[in-house]
Amino acid sequence: MPLKDDRRIPTGAPWIATAVCGLLIGLLITLGFRARGPQVPPELKLPAAARRQSVTVAPAKLLHPLIRVNLTSTPTTTLTIGVRGVYEIRSLDSQRTLATGKSLDDAEVRLDSKKLTLGPHHFPSQPVEIAATGDTRISVGMHQYRGVVRVIPQSSGKLTAINVLPLEEYVACVIDAEMPAKFPAAARESQAIVARTYALWQMQHADSNANYDVFATVRSQKYLGVEYLDGKGRRLAGESASSRNAALATRGMVCMTQGKIFCTYYSAVCGGATTPGSEFFADADAVLRSVPCPHCRHADKYRWQTELTVDDVAAVVRKHASPRGLTNIKTIRQTQGPQAGVIARFEISDGRRNVSIDGNSLRQQLPTGKLLSPHFSMSVVGKNVKFSGSGFGHGAGLCQWGASGLAIDGKSARQIVEYYYPGATIAGYGY
Repeated sequence: MPLKDDRRIPTGAPWIATAVCGLLIGLLITLGFRARGPQVPPELKLPAAARRQSVTVAPAKLLHPLIRVNLTSTPTTTLTIGVRGVYEIRSLDSQRTLATGKSLDDAEVRLDSKKLTLGPHHFPSQPVEIAATGDTRISVGMHQYRGVVRVIPQSSGKLTAINVLPLEEYVACVIDAEMPAKFPAAARESQAIVARTYALWQMQHADSNANYDVFATVRSQKYLGVEYLDGKGRRLAGESASSRNAALATRGMVCMTQGKIFCTYYSAVCGGATTPGSEFFADADAVLRSVPCPHCRHADKYRWQTELTVDDVAAVVRKHASPRGLTNIKTIRQTQGPQAGVIARFEISDGRRNVSIDGNSLRQQLPTGKLLSPHFSMSVVGKNVKFSGSGFGHGAGLCQWGASGLAIDGKSARQIVEYYYPGATIAGYGY
């Protein structure tokens, strides 16, 4: 689960100067990684589809991997897109220029009768790409993005928006969206390594027919763009000097095991011990095993309590056990847990039938946010069920609050990552 620490847009050195310095330092760091790290094996090369992606960026960044981020978790009927500067709209299939303009003011995008309308422009229904000149950003809804934005019409008549941008710029935004700015630099650098590895793994394993690699939500990793408006109308920064520094300090660094990158799942607070990734994910690597973690004990959600009605819990259990559901809940017996790192399991009875259910199934079937993790105990108290739990999120892989605790204890980003993925190594990816 991500942790968002809202912050105002940072002020300080101009972005252009920072970017120039960042590119020079990044080049030196990259050369160092290549000199020290292993040669990139063939299986680590980006898919051809990813290499073919078209995007308007500075020449110095053309060799960077490009990631495709789905900004619409589910297709939508309309989008609002704006460009505060010169822009070009291209056919994604042919790269032919369809339209140009000096500014696009919060244009409505919709699909009607096989016609794509994008503000003042009208085209036959087709995937298009909107590119801005220079460092001009493109807004989609309340968020502003670098790179290009693709609009993909769906057969359902709805639209999907995809942001395509250099991977390192994406990582800088993910760091701030996923980890509080107050965390030590080493913790945020460990987040950069893990987020980069996760993204590259998803890029490699995306379906060949997919038009995106990751979602912008916690369905993948939280990505807010470079700026956004919050629910109160405040304009906030989606990245900061701190997050750019963390991305730059670790540029190209990834987690590897047996010469390959793996999917680096992570969560906010493990609650005392991480959980084996195999408990949740079919593609979890063996390095995602449980390790003790007293380092997240200062997190607000290290321990938590909540209550739900017996009827609410019984409804979930009936659905889980269908067609042999319960009429009510009389007793709950815990058969596994609730110690940290172990998914809770229960036997629930209405006096006539017994149903077994695990904490993860119960958590997933209840409304989002009702149970913070699958690690808890529960008991019937009158007409309610009382839950006492630990941690926030699934608890597998890197624990973000634990990473902060280890950084405070003097551990480096490399040591933090290798602690939470025992047996993994950190290497330069080679770009």
